[in-house]
Amino acid sequence: MNRFGDISELLLTVENSLVTFNNAYASAAKDEYTKAVLRPLVKSSLEHLRSSLEYCAQDTHERLFGGKRHLYFPYGKDEQHFTNSVANNLPGLQKRAPVIYDLFASLQPHKSGRDWLITLCTHTNLNKHDSLTKPDRVNSAQRSTTLGNLVHLAQGVTGGVMVSNCVINGQPVGFEEPMVVGNDISTETLRKQVGPHVKLEREFAWVEFRFPGTKMDALGLIKESHLAISEFASKLKAALP
Repeated sequence: MNRFGDISELLLTVENSLVTFNNAYASAAKDEYTKAVLRPLVKSSLEHLRSSLEYCAQDTHERLFGGKRHLYFPYGKDEQHFTNSVANNLPGLQKRAPVIYDLFASLQPHKSGRDWLITLCTHTNLNKHDSLTKPDRVNSAQRSTTLGNLVHLAQGVTGGVMVSNCVINGQPVGFEEPMVVGNDISTETLRKQVGPHVKLEREFAWVEFRFPGTKMDALGLIKESHLAISEFASKLKAALP
């Protein structure tokens, strides 16, 4: 059975979701209180990517060895773990089809120097069987701050602006003591001084939502995995008999 049509559909679905992710990240960069974005869509995207790999492994077995068996896409954190995984899932692959074995190996950390495959497989399992990932938000050091129509501190501006004896949207600001507006001062601190009705905005150059215990951003993982799996599937399709 040739599953590459199914793989193309899954990869296209993930590709289309990237527009939604990019918009959500752009919105989060303007709202420092957004703690996570689109967690169900992260889950489904990871599952589509992982399924694409599983379909590749299943098709490889059927077209090289014939018949069906329960197996998974072989992967490992190092060469030995990968070799053991191949032996369990596609035994005899290296001898039967060394070119295809090398394609599978090319995605592994010991060959690519990248950990996306391990992170993808680990967090697909966690999101599917345990719970939706609770990401760690990481903000860029570069940020801007806007206070009403009075103050705008662009990204990269250090220090602050002192505001005293002003009225913004009918709200007295800096009368009892001067207010200092700076990019390094939390909006929570600033908000306490201006009240709820004055426009106060903080925008970051970028924001990431990393998988706990890793430096891998969810969107970055999906983009990297999508590109690598797309290229792998195309090469595998051409190499299989």
